[in-house]
Amino acid sequence: MDRRTLGKALTAVLAKLAGEKAAMRNQLFCEYDRQPPFHAGSPKTAPPEVVASVLENWGPITAGRIAAAKRAAANFT
Repeated sequence: MDRRTLGKALTAVLAKLAGEKAAMRNQLFCEYDRQPPFHAGSPKTAPPEVVASVLENWGPITAGRIAAAKRAAANFT
């Protein structure tokens, strides 16, 4: 099974287990935009409430990762 097929299968399983919105959030987070089961692979195509949910839930985590990367990069300059 290739990555694309696996991604589609996992998204379908997530949709069944946690609902379509959860599957769309995962698809958007992964930016999966090849023949997607839902049109939520980018902020341009995802429903606004899915984009807002991803930003709310992952924004602080992403900000922390960016800050950590900058601190690590500072050690190399």
